[in-house]
Amino acid sequence: IAAMPPTYFRPDGIDMILADLKRLSAAAPELPIYYYDIPSMTGVAVDTVELIERATAEIPQFGGIKFSRSDLPVLQEVLDSPTFKGNVFFGSDEMILAAWMFGVRSAVGSTYNFMTPMYHEMLDEFSAGHIDAARQLQLQSAKLVSVMKPFGFLGASKLLMRFLGVDCGQVRSPLRALTEEQSQKLFETLEPFSDLFPNTLNYVSSNSVTV
Repeated sequence: IAAMPPTYFRPDGIDMILADLKRLSAAAPELPIYYYDIPSMTGVAVDTVELIERATAEIPQFGGIKFSRSDLPVLQEVLDSPTFKGNVFFGSDEMILAAWMFGVRSAVGSTYNFMTPMYHEMLDEFSAGHIDAARQLQLQSAKLVSVMKPFGFLGASKLLMRFLGVDCGQVRSPLRALTEEQSQKLFETLEPFSDLFPNTLNYVSSNSVTV
């Protein structure tokens, strides 16, 4: 189970968050539960280190955390916690290389779905000590996310997945799918990144975009 706090009538501290995690755990005691720490979306920012340490002590099924925030010093503290022994899944694709350097070895993210080979190459370069090469690949990831955002990141991601052969359906309302004109523009904008996912753009170049 991965759980994040509600974004409306938010909890006012760790006690309320832990109470909810305990309630969820009790409903499915055979499953591990993870806290999804993404304050940029939820608006709930608490002391993550205190939360995971208390969750470790108070919730037997507590499995760890998905860390989706840019506070890398906090990430270091999480990894250095003497009592927390759970998993840390890093959730900011554009910064995964930095997290890897700190010792993170697990990640959950959106762009991994359509750029898996690039991320494998980046982490292989890092493991081989080729830091400059790894850094350049991470930069490509950051640039790609930047060019996708104006189109609506989720809609653009789903479109890319469809052309990779995995139809994830449309974005939920009130988000909007890309129009045919936007779809064509997206693939034109992504042309400089064609080496990151050649199968997608090669397919698009020989087929009309249908949304």
